[in-house]
Amino acid sequence: MVPIYLKVFFVKIISRCYFIDKIKENKLIKYNCLNRKLNIKYLSNK
Repeated sequence: MVPIYLKVFFVKIISRCYFIDKIKENKLIKYNCLNRKLNIKYLSNK
């Protein structure tokens, strides 16, 4: 099980990521956000 504080941390990262996507239509930022989301999914599945 992942500790709750880690889950909260991940949620903050993801929501910040979406926020950046909406503010800046920058493909590089979107790509980085996607990678971050995939990394988080991978980590939470471990």
